Amino acid sequence: MIRNRLAELLSERQLKISRVANEIPNLSRNTITSTAQNSGKMIQLETINSLCKYLGITPSEFFEYIPYDLELSIDDIKMDGQRDDYDQPLTVDEGKMTFTLFIKLLGKSTQQYTYEYNVTNIAKFTMADGFSLLLDFKEIIDGYSFSSFWKDTVTPGFKAIIQENIKEKISNSLFAFSLFNNDNSPSFNNDNSPYDSFSPLSNRLNILMRSNFYTDADFDSQLKTYADTTRGYNSADFFDSTHNLPF
Repeated sequence: MIRNRLAELLSERQLKISRVANEIPNLSRNTITSTAQNSGKMIQLETINSLCKYLGITPSEFFEYIPYDLELSIDDIKMDGQRDDYDQPLTVDEGKMTFTLFIKLLGKSTQQYTYEYNVTNIAKFTMADGFSLLLDFKEIIDGYSFSSFWKDTVTPGFKAIIQENIKEKISNSLFAFSLFNNDNSPSFNNDNSPYDSFSPLSNRLNILMRSNFYTDADFDSQLKTYADTTRGYNSADFFDSTHNLPF
C-alpha cells in the first residue's frame, strides 16, 4: 500500500488548503483536497513536483509505503427489514442484519492470508443516507488475528484509509443488497454479484464499528443512547464485557 502524507505535512506547518491553492497557481483547490484525502487513483507528476517544491521536501518524505495490499469483500448478507411503503427506505431491527467481511492480506509474491469477520447490527437502523448503523465485528480466528497485523504493522495514516475503505465497502454493499435483493430479483453469488461494483452517488450510511482492531470513538455513546431510549434499562447491562480490545 502506498499513500501520500500531504494532510499531515500541511497540519505540521499549520497550512490551510485554501492558502496552498492560492500560493501554487498551477494547482486547483480541488486537486489539493483530493490529494490530501488520498481519494484518487493517481497523482500527476506535476502535482507531486509542485507540492514537494512548495513544502521543501523530497518525494520520499511525501509518500509512505508498506509492502502489503488489502482486498475487501462481503458475502452472505442477510437482512430482514420492513418498509412502510414500497418507495420508503428499509428499516432493520436490532440483530436482523448480518454479513461476512473478508479482509485479504496480500504480501510479497504469492503470499496471502484472509481474515474473516461475522458482522451484526446491534441497533435498529434505516437504510437511508446519513442514518447511523452500529456494527459489531466478531473475528473468526483460524491461525492469525487481523488485530495483530493492525497493531504491529499498520501506521496511523493507513489505519484511517483502511477504516474509511471498510465503511465505504459496507455501505455500498448494503445499499446494493437492499435495491437488488427482493422477491422478484435473481439470486447473486460471488461470481456475478452487483454489490462490489455498486457505488451510490449520494447514499452513504454513517457506519460506527466495534471490533478487535478498531472501535469508533463515539460508538459507546451512541450505543448507550440507543439502549437507554429504546430498551428502558441501564445501558451498562447491554455491553459485552468479554469483548476486549487490544488498545
